[in-house]
Parts: sequence; structure tokens; C-alpha cells
Amino acid sequence: MKICFAMLPRDVADPVAIDRPSNVCAEVEQ
Repeated sequence: MKICFAMLPRDVADPVAIDRPSNVCAEVEQ
């Protein structure tokens, strides 16, 4: 199934912060 959770904005010093969505979804197997 797919789970989604909200992430807080990363620090601007994070080089990948711009590419990271505010809502992260991940495929997990139960």
C-alpha cells in the first residue's frame, strides 16, 4: 500500500530541499 505523510520545509541550506515535495509518499509492503 502507499502511505503519505507531510514533511516540514527543510532548511534552505539543504541542497535537495528544492527538489523535495512537501508531501512525501512511500510504497510499503504489509
